[in-house]
Amino acid sequence: MPHSTKIELTEELLEDIELANMHHRLWSAWFLDIETSTVIFFTDEIEYDPELRDFVEHEANRDRFIPIPTSDTKKSWEQVELFIQQIENPHLKSTLTKAMGNKHRFQPFLDKVYYAGLDDEWYNFSTRLDRIEVLNWLYGKNLITKADIEKANRCMKKFLQNESAAKKISRK
Repeated sequence: MPHSTKIELTEELLEDIELANMHHRLWSAWFLDIETSTVIFFTDEIEYDPELRDFVEHEANRDRFIPIPTSDTKKSWEQVELFIQQIENPHLKSTLTKAMGNKHRFQPFLDKVYYAGLDDEWYNFSTRLDRIEVLNWLYGKNLITKADIEKANRCMKKFLQNESAAKKISRK
């Protein structure tokens, strides 16, 4: 159900939602509190005030506390496939394609990306796709405006440029 309340979209909030989206476990729950524009996290591994969790998960508070959806493994592999499609070098494309042959293990792909010197490109690519997914979710819930999306995209572009420049300096 679309919400009439708009959240205060900050870089920190986007990063928190992206983290929730990527790091879901069966024994955890992530919620967006639209009144405070914060992310709330519960897990069975940490003891919480049971009244707080009951309050957040109570039916009457569903308009305030929105469960954050999680990415599934299939979506991660789709990102890998999209990344490989943009590689122009046929040998490198073949190497990365073979590395993703076992879709139960992500590390061989990451190793090949690192050894090919594409770790910055992969990080930037996957970060942009994660950001787009979160912004689309927030917009679909009517929690942000198109202007918020444009602002977030400008911030992301600036962040990735700064990140890339910092890594180039650290490699020298």
